[in-house]
Amino acid sequence: MRTVAATIGISDVALAKHCKKADIPVPTRGYWARKQARKPTIQIALPPRFPGASDRIGEPPRNDYWGADWTEKFKDVTIPPVPIFDEDMSSVEERSRKLVGQVRCGRKFEPAHPLVTKLLAHDEERRKEFAKKRHSLYAPKYDAGTARRRLLIINALFLTAARIGCRPLMNTSKYVEEPGGKRDLWITIGKAHVCFTIEPHQIEERRPGERLCLVFSRERDRSNTDKSWEDREESQLENQLTEILVQMLLSAEA
Repeated sequence: MRTVAATIGISDVALAKHCKKADIPVPTRGYWARKQARKPTIQIALPPRFPGASDRIGEPPRNDYWGADWTEKFKDVTIPPVPIFDEDMSSVEERSRKLVGQVRCGRKFEPAHPLVTKLLAHDEERRKEFAKKRHSLYAPKYDAGTARRRLLIINALFLTAARIGCRPLMNTSKYVEEPGGKRDLWITIGKAHVCFTIEPHQIEERRPGERLCLVFSRERDRSNTDKSWEDREESQLENQLTEILVQMLLSAEA
């Protein structure tokens, strides 16, 4: 580690951190001594790159095209060659399905993702206020109905995403959920940020009630909202979560 780090101008500690962050295995303690003594050693195989992750380590140099002469600067930019990828998307999809496994949505928040736990804590505060004031303004939000279903789905997606190495994110403010307002959710997959919403929609008058619809797009292409899933007669949204998370991984990779 010290030898390689010196050749690229960083410390061995910094190099070790980069390797850990990128899931690059490094020789175990005593590896080189055993190798020099001609004793058996094990070289850990480099795992495949995580969907949506970069194939480069560290921050690339930034080009600044701002200023009055930005058009002239831009003319001098060399058009890069068409990239060649080591793995096609069908292979990434197969690997993603094995990685995700099965996303199961329970009827209780057991266990609960830490972000969901914060919302449930707010609900507990509302429950105490409701017991005192008996006003609907203070009623708990996640005891029943569509709001509870929605949060259970979020919990299932977040738990699985965290298990496979992704980072879920949502606003857990006590005052974020205004009636009729869309509430964005994110999952960071590799270097990509997939934004999605889960919102109720009214169904036909002859069939009273609401159906949940999940729509997602990548952060830098929020207009691309053609990927959506919703409650169907043959399958509720809860039964489609495995496919949804797989498609999120593929979207991040794309």
